Amino acid sequence: MVKEMVGGCCVCSDERGWDENPLVYCDGHGCNVAVHQACYGIVQVPKGPWFCRKCESQERIARV
Repeated sequence: MVKEMVGGCCVCSDERGWDENPLVYCDGHGCNVAVHQACYGIVQVPKGPWFCRKCESQERIARV
Protein backbone atom coordinates (compact mmCIF):
# COMPACT_ATOMS: atom_id res chain seq x y z
CA MET A 1 0.00 0.00 0.00
CA VAL A 2 1.37 3.40 -0.97
CA LYS A 3 0.62 6.34 1.31
CA GLU A 4 0.59 9.88 0.04
CA MET A 5 2.33 12.12 2.54
CA VAL A 6 2.54 15.88 2.72
CA GLY A 7 5.30 17.69 4.59
CA GLY A 8 8.16 15.22 4.33
CA CYS A 9 10.32 14.06 7.22
CA CYS A 10 8.80 14.70 10.65
CA VAL A 11 12.30 15.32 12.05
CA CYS A 12 13.99 17.60 9.48
CA SER A 13 10.98 18.56 7.26
CA ASP A 14 12.87 17.77 4.04
CA GLU A 15 10.49 16.25 1.49
CA ARG A 16 13.21 14.47 -0.47
CA GLY A 17 14.52 10.98 0.11
CA TRP A 18 17.68 9.44 -1.31
CA ASP A 19 18.83 5.89 -2.03
CA GLU A 20 21.21 6.04 0.94
CA ASN A 21 18.71 7.88 3.19
CA PRO A 22 15.13 7.12 2.08
CA LEU A 23 11.93 8.44 3.56
CA VAL A 24 10.24 5.67 5.56
CA TYR A 25 6.48 5.81 6.15
CA CYS A 26 4.75 4.39 9.23
CA ASP A 27 2.22 1.66 8.47
CA GLY A 28 0.25 2.30 11.67
CA HIS A 29 -3.51 2.76 11.25
CA GLY A 30 -4.17 6.46 10.65
CA CYS A 31 -0.52 7.40 11.30
CA ASN A 32 1.07 10.04 9.06
CA VAL A 33 4.66 9.76 10.29
CA ALA A 34 7.33 9.92 7.60
CA VAL A 35 11.01 10.06 8.55
CA HIS A 36 14.40 9.73 6.91
CA GLN A 37 16.21 6.55 7.84
CA ALA A 38 19.11 8.53 9.35
CA CYS A 39 16.93 11.13 11.11
CA TYR A 40 15.04 8.41 13.03
CA GLY A 41 18.00 6.08 13.59
CA ILE A 42 16.60 3.19 11.56
CA VAL A 43 19.49 0.76 11.14
CA GLN A 44 17.92 -1.17 8.26
CA VAL A 45 14.74 -0.31 6.38
CA PRO A 46 12.43 -3.33 6.62
CA LYS A 47 11.02 -4.91 3.46
CA GLY A 48 7.63 -5.30 5.15
CA PRO A 49 5.61 -2.96 7.38
CA TRP A 50 7.42 -0.39 9.52
CA PHE A 51 5.94 1.33 12.58
CA CYS A 52 7.07 4.55 14.29
CA ARG A 53 7.87 4.32 18.01
CA LYS A 54 4.39 5.45 19.05
CA CYS A 55 2.60 2.92 16.84
CA GLU A 56 5.10 0.20 17.75
CA SER A 57 4.38 0.67 21.47
CA GLN A 58 0.61 0.63 20.78
CA GLU A 59 1.04 -2.62 18.82
CA ARG A 60 2.91 -4.18 21.77
CA ILE A 61 0.20 -3.11 24.23
CA ALA A 62 -2.53 -4.51 21.95
CA ARG A 63 -0.78 -7.91 21.87
CA VAL A 64 -0.70 -8.21 25.68
